[in-house]
Amino acid sequence: MNRLLMLALLLLSLLNIHGHSYRLAWIYGTDEICSVAITSHGDYIAAGSISSIYFFNRDGELLWKDKTGNAVESVVVSPDGEYIATGSIYGDVYLFNREGKLLWGRKTYGKVLSLSITPDGRYVVTGCEDKNVYLFNMEGELLWKYKTEGEVESVAITSDGKYIAAGSRDNNVYLLNRKGNLLWKYWTGGEVWSMAISSDGAYIAAGSKFHLYFLNRSGKALWKYWTGSAVKSVAMTPGYIAVGSENCNVYLFNREGKRLWRYWLNSPVDSVDISLDGEYTVARTLEDKVYLFNKEGKLLWEYGSEEGAKSVAISDDGKYIVIGTLYSIHLIILSEETSTSKVKEAENSQKIPDNNIEKVEPPTSQVERTSTEENYFNVEEVTLDILHIYQNGVPDKKDFTSYYYVYIPGILIFLTLLYLGKRYYNYRKKLKEER
Repeated sequence: MNRLLMLALLLLSLLNIHGHSYRLAWIYGTDEICSVAITSHGDYIAAGSISSIYFFNRDGELLWKDKTGNAVESVVVSPDGEYIATGSIYGDVYLFNREGKLLWGRKTYGKVLSLSITPDGRYVVTGCEDKNVYLFNMEGELLWKYKTEGEVESVAITSDGKYIAAGSRDNNVYLLNRKGNLLWKYWTGGEVWSMAISSDGAYIAAGSKFHLYFLNRSGKALWKYWTGSAVKSVAMTPGYIAVGSENCNVYLFNREGKRLWRYWLNSPVDSVDISLDGEYTVARTLEDKVYLFNKEGKLLWEYGSEEGAKSVAISDDGKYIVIGTLYSIHLIILSEETSTSKVKEAENSQKIPDNNIEKVEPPTSQVERTSTEENYFNVEEVTLDILHIYQNGVPDKKDFTSYYYVYIPGILIFLTLLYLGKRYYNYRKKLKEER
């Protein structure tokens, strides 16, 4: 523990030295983390690893740990931290209370791909690799299961448990009621990878192979947005929808379908989360890094470690971010000046024409890293230093003006030399024939 404390203090001092407006509160050593969740006000943190379930308070104290014996791919926690539900790669579903008591455990017939819980813990819904949606009550009774034609990648449930939305790799979005009756299904034309539902069930956001869909309770598509690649993650608040796509983009939309901003990262985005007021959006990429944006699309900071970020979540109040890595859990506290800090910021990508077609090539960015000498807990302080690209993550006409003066003359010179070389070759060949 002394080593851990010393390293944490060292990392904390690094964060302060470089002037970032966030604070690393604590790091706790674990085995490999697969998923993390945090309560509305950051009072409690739940994490699932390749062998255990961890439950912490805000101060980093481990309140309890339960060995599951297999990887916990999905973990969710009720807003007040009273209930914790988990799903494993072997189909095990567990419900714990805040004290760590196992309330029940059940077996499904495929890897649990997604999990959702009502705030009062009365209902737990799972989407599984066996193509089924399962609904359990607080006593662990299986109320029903619904068979789709593909793996169920994402599920979401309303606050009262009245509606369950599911996205399947059979290209459909499903809306079911509490009794397991199908209200409707919507064909998207591609695998549905991510799903979110409003607390009252009035709206559903679904990410498919090429589009983001925004549907109402009746199954009508209010709008859709072409992303050009799979939408791997969707997070929704009463006023905003955050999206992460396979083609390295993070988006923020309002409920009316207006794209507020888009930011290109240099790796596919597989996870996003958003604060309740939409002020902050966090994104994790397959490069195992975490990025924080504000409501205007400005990149506030980038966070990574040698262990790599495997999962990320932000509290509803936007004050706490939890990151699960290969061997540890990190809790970050956002300070009051985060949104006004002088960290290098991304320009508002709202300036990009919203034509729903992304044909531009991604920019090349140069990232400067500063890290500690320690081998175990190693935090990278990363400041984006994008050359020629004006910090919005997407190239535009201004960004490439300087290239015109380099490449075009270079191409002309090359073609001229090629032409002269050919003429000289033909001349030598003719002389040789005359001899």
